[in-house]
Amino acid sequence: MPVEDVDKKFKELKAKGVNFLTKPINKKEWRIQVAHFVDPERNIIELNSPIPA
Repeated sequence: MPVEDVDKKFKELKAKGVNFLTKPINKKEWRIQVAHFVDPERNIIELNSPIPA
């Protein structure tokens, strides 16, 4: 799921009780930052946004 700012969305959702599988991680080879959580239906959701060049 593309978001404007992974760090900001991570903090927002974490404060609402979302349990994340991963903290925000920079994937330099893909030029994106990602974080992952599981939704109530047990789907893995990825938050992602581009890393500025």
